Amino acid sequence: MAKSSGSPWVVIIRGPIGAGKTTLMRGLEGRPPWRFYALDTDAACSHHPEDPRGEWLDQEWDPEIDLLAIHAKLILGRGLNLVLDPGLLLSTKNVDRFLRRIGRARRDPRVVLFRLDVATPEAAKRKTTLPASYVVASHEGWVTRPVPGEVVIDTNGRTGAQVLRFARRSLAERRDGGAT
Repeated sequence: MAKSSGSPWVVIIRGPIGAGKTTLMRGLEGRPPWRFYALDTDAACSHHPEDPRGEWLDQEWDPEIDLLAIHAKLILGRGLNLVLDPGLLLSTKNVDRFLRRIGRARRDPRVVLFRLDVATPEAAKRKTTLPASYVVASHEGWVTRPVPGEVVIDTNGRTGAQVLRFARRSLAERRDGGAT
């Protein structure tokens, strides 16, 4: 994995199940000109001790955000660009907490936020390895609140390659717009 020149990029991809977050993340991983390191957020957070009350996942994201930030800081500390699709960054508060923990802010030109949107029926068609009823319930119950400054990509009727081209174009515009 090649190191980036200057301060590494951080790309956060948010959205509901079936929107194409992981597909986009994997599309950006290791490919020029940025050569992103893809952080598997589920693996990064999976070793947290269990909550004896069994409620912390439903009510408190802060420990997981902090744990994810530790992993991200390690990657960025090596000078690597980072892309991740964290399901736990649902709101501006969550995104900002994560970014503070890694020493960044949303206004940083090398921080890019993508929010992918998809209709429930299309999400159910895409997630062929899961029961459609599970995907529909998860998708309809998911709330990804808008975050100021994020780029919204409607993935309905678009292939992974089309979404990747749009995202790469957005990154190139950001890079050429004065990021140092």
